[in-house]
Amino acid sequence: GSPYLRVWTPGTYMLHDSRGRSRSVAVAAVPQPVEIVGPWQVSFPKGWGAPEDASFEKLASWTDSDDAGIKYFSGRAAYRTTFDVPRDRLATGTSVELDLGAVQQVARVTLNGRELGILWKPPYSIDITGAVRAGKNTLVVEVANTWANRLTGDAFLPPEQRYARSNMRASLSRKDTPLQPSGLLGPVRIILAKHMKL
Repeated sequence: GSPYLRVWTPGTYMLHDSRGRSRSVAVAAVPQPVEIVGPWQVSFPKGWGAPEDASFEKLASWTDSDDAGIKYFSGRAAYRTTFDVPRDRLATGTSVELDLGAVQQVARVTLNGRELGILWKPPYSIDITGAVRAGKNTLVVEVANTWANRLTGDAFLPPEQRYARSNMRASLSRKDTPLQPSGLLGPVRIILAKHMKL
């Protein structure tokens, strides 16, 4: 029940309470973010055109892939990677947040086997203070996009090889329809903040 200040950026903060009192709090420094660079192992569902497993050295839209199965994929894919957090970064009074950067369109986050929630709009970030640990961590981010890219990809295929079935095919399944960016685009970072009791 005690008030606190969570500080992500160094500086001087002026706090005002309901009684009209003011207080200045100076924060000289906060820990630097930790970027999660991968590589990322990505699992796609069987039977929807994409390989079941792919490795992404860096994050990019599925539509940038040379593999047509990934380029036109629609559905849900799981990104997996491991990362290390130095013990001194998790000192008492530190809050930890996972920032996924850009996501197209929806993401579900699991850290060290603990499901943390679904992110469906910016900012794609979530508090991971209770799930992150010093040393090795395992991160899984499941990302889902819309059906638009698969319908566009199907327009290049003969009817018997198409993946999607829709009564909207005439208007949606066209070769000239621009592809929508899809997947986990990042950058993915661990952001640390000071959690200061007042």
